[in-house]
Amino acid sequence: MGGSDSERQTLLNKIKEKLKEYDELMFHIQRVQAIRRPTKTHQNALYGQITHNIAWAEHKWICQYDDLAALSSDTEQDFEKRIAGNFPHPGTEH
Repeated sequence: MGGSDSERQTLLNKIKEKLKEYDELMFHIQRVQAIRRPTKTHQNALYGQITHNIAWAEHKWICQYDDLAALSSDTEQDFEKRIAGNFPHPGTEH
């Protein structure tokens, strides 16, 4: 085929480097897609907290919920379960 071993090795190294770049890009995309939207309760809490501290002209930005992301791993349900776990349950002895 006319190609030397060094040319083949150079080509394989380029392919490995491109695959590494591809894997890193896919990992980054996966992390971005894993970011969840905040719940309505979190949105409303943030809205209430911020609107008391900003100028009226900046209120439009707060209403753009698509720009918000939930960066915490806990959800409202997890919070409710943790709170409920602090109280005795009917039919159990403590």
